[in-house]
Amino acid sequence: MPRGFVIGDLHLFGSHSRAHRHLAAIAAAARLVDDLVINGDAIDFRWAQHPELRVTIEAASRWLARLCRRAPACRVHYVLGNHDAIAPWVERLRAMADHLPNLRIHATSLRLGEWLFIHGDLVLEHGHHHPTRRALHDDPRHQRPLHQMIYRLLTTSILPRIADRLPWPAARARRFEAVLGAQAPELLRGADHLVFAHTHAPFRNHRHGCRRYHNAGSMIHGMRARPFTFLYRSTKTPTVDQPAS
Repeated sequence: MPRGFVIGDLHLFGSHSRAHRHLAAIAAAARLVDDLVINGDAIDFRWAQHPELRVTIEAASRWLARLCRRAPACRVHYVLGNHDAIAPWVERLRAMADHLPNLRIHATSLRLGEWLFIHGDLVLEHGHHHPTRRALHDDPRHQRPLHQMIYRLLTTSILPRIADRLPWPAARARRFEAVLGAQAPELLRGADHLVFAHTHAPFRNHRHGCRRYHNAGSMIHGMRARPFTFLYRSTKTPTVDQPAS
């Protein structure tokens, strides 16, 4: 059976991320599996350390190209999230996919066998979005240094650890079932596992009806990352979900 590895919410190049400490480990994991799923918000343009979008795009491009080249036998699936759905970055991703044969770009979700991967912002913030349609933004709304400092203080406080232990899985699962069941039931058909990100609180194997829900956590300071491996039943090569423009 094909073997995959999923990570979520790296928030690379964001002022509050610690993902840069784990890039070598991510590349090493990719060399051991058939598929690496980067499940949204790999790059954080809104909270980027450098205020110039161009600088962050160049750094992000170098990282992603290096990852793909270090694991040439692994399909690298890049699922967009709310922090990296930036039009100039998506344009760069498309150009990179033309030259990196193992890079796949997905606007909202990815299906590998019985596993469904979705960042989750379009579902959990459903009042303003459709779960299968992602709008791209030209302006990442870069945050001011004061806001970045306040956010860093919050994420390194005890608050994330308290929130991490609240009973979110059941509520999140009900939300996904309700929204996707009504708006995009085709995504749920045959999906025994649903892996989402966005909320940053990791958990594994929460059963809701016929599905198990998972969250791989976040690499933001003060929060927990719990990437994991999975096996899936082999199917035809997944369709590349091209981002909306």
